[in-house]
Amino acid sequence: MNRYFQFVMLLGCFFILACDNTKELRESRFSAGAPALGFSLPDLKGQDVALADFRGKVVMLNFWATWCAPCVAEMPSMQNLRTKLKDRGFEIIAVNVDPPGARSEVEKFVAKNNIEFPVLLDPQLQISQKYGLEGFPESFFISREGVFLDFEDPETRTSLVRIISDRVWDKPAFVEEVSRLLGEAS
Repeated sequence: MNRYFQFVMLLGCFFILACDNTKELRESRFSAGAPALGFSLPDLKGQDVALADFRGKVVMLNFWATWCAPCVAEMPSMQNLRTKLKDRGFEIIAVNVDPPGARSEVEKFVAKNNIEFPVLLDPQLQISQKYGLEGFPESFFISREGVFLDFEDPETRTSLVRIISDRVWDKPAFVEEVSRLLGEAS
């Protein structure tokens, strides 16, 4: 069996398990003000990085894969957003869910696209399952104190903790909303 078929099978099992939780339990664990679920994963250099390492910053936690076209599409705008706001206490953590053995593909993608924010590896989907992902890409905003934040999506005009699907993060309306989360917008 090739590794992509194995990964697709693993991903299918992951979604079956993730969907097994009741909707109410998922909503309470992932609602604004609820504590973000802590984790530690290796980065591309093999160093363990923990979510707690970013306390004091507003964090965009993004789950993505190189095989996911919408994930790939939003990465440059995420880098631009980070560049605009990093000096104001903003950081992005990108958790990659490519299958085991795809590390070199992830490294090439990061280098080619000049991605400067931390990219962590979750090939066994341990953290992705813990977060009960519903799609890719999927993002969460986490406060300086480590709790989930409501993100007012400028395109859909809805308040979201779980942001599923790609966005053009460096559009002025999105930069303004993230600035609001940083406590800088009026």
